[in-house]
Amino acid sequence: MSTNITSSQAAANAASASPAQTMNLAHEIAQAKQTPNWKSSDRHATTLFKSESLRLVLLGLHEGAELKTHSAPGILTVQVLEGHITFCTAQQSSDLRAGQLLLLPAGVLHSVQAHQDSFFLLTVAIAAVKG
Repeated sequence: MSTNITSSQAAANAASASPAQTMNLAHEIAQAKQTPNWKSSDRHATTLFKSESLRLVLLGLHEGAELKTHSAPGILTVQVLEGHITFCTAQQSSDLRAGQLLLLPAGVLHSVQAHQDSFFLLTVAIAAVKG
């Protein structure tokens, strides 16, 4: 899976004096669909923002693609922007379509299957380690 460290838009915002950063997710999806990786692989990932406590990742999966069972180091949200995915844990399966959001506690094993070409925004909030 290819991961870009940051989008050009986020990098430009980070370089500015403003503390607020804006991202055009429709533009990010359109850019992702033009990459050789999206055209030749079953998935694409672009890290839009990364800090010690927060990660924002735009993930694209082609129809039939699957993210095998894994866990995340923090609370996560999955917001479907395009398409249709199934998000599975040991306890439940959730069908998610554009406009739907899922919240999952840290450390829960899960997998994702795409029923059509899909893009979703993954947000992972990682708790600070107290020393």
